[in-house]
Amino acid sequence: MSTETTTSLPPAEDEVPAVAPFYEELSERIDWLIRLRWLAVVGTLGAIVLADWRLPGVLPMVPLVGVVGFVALYNLVFYLFSAEFRYFRGRPAKLRSSPLFAHVQILLDLLSLTVLLHYSGGVENPFALYYVFHVVIASILLPPVASFTYAGLAIFLYGGMVLLEYAGLVPHINLVGVVGPDRYRRETYLVATVFALGTTLFFAVAMASTIASRLRRREQQLLEAGIAAAHRAEEMAELNVKLRELDDFRNRFTMIVTHELRAPVAAIQSYIKLILEGFVPPERQQEILERAEDVIDRGANMVMVDVLTAGFSALEVLSRGVKVPVHVHRTMHGAFTRDKSHGISMVPISRLVRMAGGTNLHTGSYLGKMAGDREENDDCRDALRDGWYGLRPVFPVASGGVHPGKVRPNLEGYGIDCIVQAGGGVHGHPWGTTAGATAMVQAVEAWRAGISTEEYAKSHKELEAALKFWSR
Repeated sequence: MSTETTTSLPPAEDEVPAVAPFYEELSERIDWLIRLRWLAVVGTLGAIVLADWRLPGVLPMVPLVGVVGFVALYNLVFYLFSAEFRYFRGRPAKLRSSPLFAHVQILLDLLSLTVLLHYSGGVENPFALYYVFHVVIASILLPPVASFTYAGLAIFLYGGMVLLEYAGLVPHINLVGVVGPDRYRRETYLVATVFALGTTLFFAVAMASTIASRLRRREQQLLEAGIAAAHRAEEMAELNVKLRELDDFRNRFTMIVTHELRAPVAAIQSYIKLILEGFVPPERQQEILERAEDVIDRGANMVMVDVLTAGFSALEVLSRGVKVPVHVHRTMHGAFTRDKSHGISMVPISRLVRMAGGTNLHTGSYLGKMAGDREENDDCRDALRDGWYGLRPVFPVASGGVHPGKVRPNLEGYGIDCIVQAGGGVHGHPWGTTAGATAMVQAVEAWRAGISTEEYAKSHKELEAALKFWSR
């Protein structure tokens, strides 16, 4: 039962002990027994009416209807008690009282059945077999010892009724027109009937108790297996979380090593080669153009050059010699742009790229893995786009760790005339590359519409999935 405080639930108590499954099962079957008893009340009344119609004046209607009314009355009390029992079912004290509740019901049922048999023919009544039904119910609800005890009690009640009628201590009601008037006084018949009923009851209890005990043991085994499986599932979930964390760490480490180490090493090698061979001699210029034209002939609609390793003269050669945009990377810039005490900032580099004819230039992002100083980003943006001696403006490029959740800050910084470049932010979408590209477009649409990215994601599933994935 929930331990939250509400107006409809009682305060929580201690946890239910480990034996609770037996009590829970017993309380549920008690509800079933109460419902079954209502059917018995209706069926018994119907049988009494039918018997009176077939044997008018033979049966004492008032005592019979009175017994049935008594059964209905105590079943109503049981029903009300059961309703309260269900309300407090999660409490240990209530659960432990369920066996007593079952004992009281079975005892009253056996007594009521005996009185009904007495007023409807006693030993002549074939419905004495209903004792079997009651002891089988006891076997289902209670342990074997209690079940055999109730079988013995049923024989005692039935045998006592037969003996009292035989001795004349209580009046015998003969089913006139059905059996002879002296059957209840035939000793052999009485002994055989009681013996047959007794053996039937004990055999029924033995079989029902054996089956019920096996089912309870199997249920307990399943419960223990379920608890063990739940614990194992929790352990596996914890291990899975740790593995995912390790996998994320490995991916981040690989990405950082790949980007931060390989590119500078390549840049250093290029610089050494440029120093030894000179800055783009005529034959080198021709080779650069031939390579660019080769990739354009193969379908390329843009070429890229690392301006700090190839040199500004190589960029100028490309921008003048090809008819497609020239995407300008800035590999190795951190070696002399990040330290505030010496070096050169990205602002003059931006102006040199613009002078050399570049189309786009990586200038750093406002939010992302390569995020730089906001003031420097603003200066680079203005250096690339402000009116400056009639030179063509250049698109600033925001890149490095950018995904749909980081689009807005970069658009707010650079404005609409920029390039937001996302590789992993597109291909890494949990639904695939197409969904990743769609999510990027939706992030731009949200910014242009003046709607927060989170609000816009509520009606755009690709963006929603991206935000959820990269917010882990």
